[in-house]
Amino acid sequence: MKKFTLSILLVWISCIIQLFAQDNVPQVDKDGVYMYTDQMPVYKGSKEERDKIIAENLKYPAEASLKQIEGVVLVQFVIGKKGNVSNFKVIRSIHPSLDEEALRVVKMLKKWIPGRHQGKPVSVRYNIPVNFKLSVPQKEQWDNTVDLVPKCQENASLQGVWQLCLGVDPLPGGKYRIKTAPVLKILSSDKTFINLYMNTMGNTSAITAMGTYQQTSDTTYYEYIFQSVTDPQLLGVKNNIRFEFVTKNILVLNYRMPGKEQEGKEMWVRVVQPKVEQPEIIKIL
Repeated sequence: MKKFTLSILLVWISCIIQLFAQDNVPQVDKDGVYMYTDQMPVYKGSKEERDKIIAENLKYPAEASLKQIEGVVLVQFVIGKKGNVSNFKVIRSIHPSLDEEALRVVKMLKKWIPGRHQGKPVSVRYNIPVNFKLSVPQKEQWDNTVDLVPKCQENASLQGVWQLCLGVDPLPGGKYRIKTAPVLKILSSDKTFINLYMNTMGNTSAITAMGTYQQTSDTTYYEYIFQSVTDPQLLGVKNNIRFEFVTKNILVLNYRMPGKEQEGKEMWVRVVQPKVEQPEIIKIL
């Protein structure tokens, strides 16, 4: 059996998004569980202890290993008023075996300090992404090429992890050579998104933008931004974006910034595992 190593990326997406939610965004769902609170829940143990629990207990399912399936599973659960955890579910699936393993390991994180709203403990909905990555010595690593798929993708979806492209060149055999930047866009199934800058010189990453998104047609969607370090003028604004799939794995975004006549254009490539591995996410104030 091929050897593998695990790389675990714990991105506390919803927790950080919730800190910056606008007043006109509902904070409590129909079950009385908060999505956004003044003070978010925190793990009672240290970050090192939390990561150690994941690292030492996560096992790569044999089926997924044989099929060389990799990706990020997003697990959601509720942290109650007393720090108890419940209502675990997968809100972004990669493969049934990986989903089951991610749920099993996240359920081991039981020691939580509850979130608070206006000084009172409240129940909070919380998301944890768990990353599965195979590393095989003889396996050729992703070399910045993707298969060409004709336009009009019946299965193409905005949901996923995208990496910003600096250059896209066609190659013989229906592939592209792609030069990427250390910038990720994660569009989740719960209609939240974050933009991440991956610090290649250290062991941290920075969230540069966060909010919600909604697809409005086959070629358009909007991003409603709660927080943006790079474009603060977009706070509280529906940023309308036109998109086109060059292939199911290459996405072109066209947009116009407020006060500017010229459209901006970006190309993104869908990735299973970011090329820059980072163990921790930090918030930029």
